[in-house]
Amino acid sequence: MTATPATLTAGRGPRCVMVAVLAVLGLNCSSLTSVDAPDILQPSQLNTPDGANVLRVGAISNFYYFGILYPFGVQGTVGVLSDELVSGGSDGTQEAMDARRLTGDAEFTYYTMHQSRHNFEAAIAAYQKFPQLPRDYMGELFTLLALDEDYLGEVMCSGVPLSEIVDGQPQYGTPLTTQQLLEHALGNADSGVKYAVDTVRYKYLAQVVRARVLLNLGQFDAAATAVSGVPTSFLFNAEATTSTLNQYNLIGLNQVYGKFYGVADKEGINGLDFRSSGDPRIVPNIGDLGLGADGLTEIFEWLPYGNLDSPVPLANGIEARLIEAEAAQQRGDAATWLTTLNTLRTDGTQTGGVYNPGTGGVAGLAPLTDPGTAAGRVDLTFRERAFWLFFQGHRLGDLRRLIRQYGRSQDTVFPTGPYKNNGSYGTDVNVAIPTGENSNPNFHGCLDRGA
Repeated sequence: MTATPATLTAGRGPRCVMVAVLAVLGLNCSSLTSVDAPDILQPSQLNTPDGANVLRVGAISNFYYFGILYPFGVQGTVGVLSDELVSGGSDGTQEAMDARRLTGDAEFTYYTMHQSRHNFEAAIAAYQKFPQLPRDYMGELFTLLALDEDYLGEVMCSGVPLSEIVDGQPQYGTPLTTQQLLEHALGNADSGVKYAVDTVRYKYLAQVVRARVLLNLGQFDAAATAVSGVPTSFLFNAEATTSTLNQYNLIGLNQVYGKFYGVADKEGINGLDFRSSGDPRIVPNIGDLGLGADGLTEIFEWLPYGNLDSPVPLANGIEARLIEAEAAQQRGDAATWLTTLNTLRTDGTQTGGVYNPGTGGVAGLAPLTDPGTAAGRVDLTFRERAFWLFFQGHRLGDLRRLIRQYGRSQDTVFPTGPYKNNGSYGTDVNVAIPTGENSNPNFHGCLDRGA
């Protein structure tokens, strides 16, 4: 059974950031996990157009805060289990995830994704009762529901059940393979595209999210077609604000005071050189915070998430172009593949010896050259994805795709070898479903722990 609101706020659920962080804000655990209005209504108020809109706003706010802006949301989990972030060693579960040796329940991300799913479904059901309400808003809800389910497919092991709460009672779902879960997400993405037609912001969001699901399903040409017409300048953020407690971006604050994790560099042999690359997409955006709580690991903050009102990108036009480039690479069109990647990097001109920005908007990126082999092109594609989409919740799914779709072995993709504190990296490539799901009689553990 997936989490109810009480489960989410009262269980082991959302862990608090370190005491130092809480002291700065004057908060405690319960205040971080309480949810203010507007998503609290009297039952008599729900079955109205205004009630439907409040459910929509509440669902989106909850998803943004707990799923994205919280330190242990999707972005943090994806970063630590992949090679994007390194743990500062102050939290046992976080360090075990960094070492790819998850021995306990990593509950937070799992339960918040399910709670978000229930909230989106409730809001969609309410919107469907009132045809006068904007269909674009319903398209946004379907799209974010699809993204949430795609996150479940990218982060969790195979075997996630999609249980429902009907009239306060659990309707237990059966475990789904990763393929089945992604296909379910694709159905909701299709609905997002269907309804989000009048507002370009929601239309482009629906197109990019649908393409992301198709990419995870290995339908490369369909994914490229899905993002046709999405401009490279498009950006859709999970918005944070300082005006509402439950809409703070706590990622940067957690890095500064908790030092749970920071930007990694060449982690575990296979990790990319995020800090030492000199790449202008990364290096100007990091700040040295000194040693983490373990007294060993130097922690570098990701500055774009450094303020309480810092947004976190959920979808953008750069991702659309990267999807098109990978599709070209897949069909053997090396010329289009390279041109697409280089158009993002530079317009081909220089000022003062520095390459001017391409459509990606970052100056100083020299044009790429074709490595001349299929394997080399795959490496370059995924490196470009890693640097353009850094800390945006993509990297774990990409590493799993390198195994699942490109035939790589996990020990050539994920961090491996001696771990920084003790022992060696493990072999986990995803997060196991928490034991709290055992109350579902249909559930008997992960179907498999592979990619």
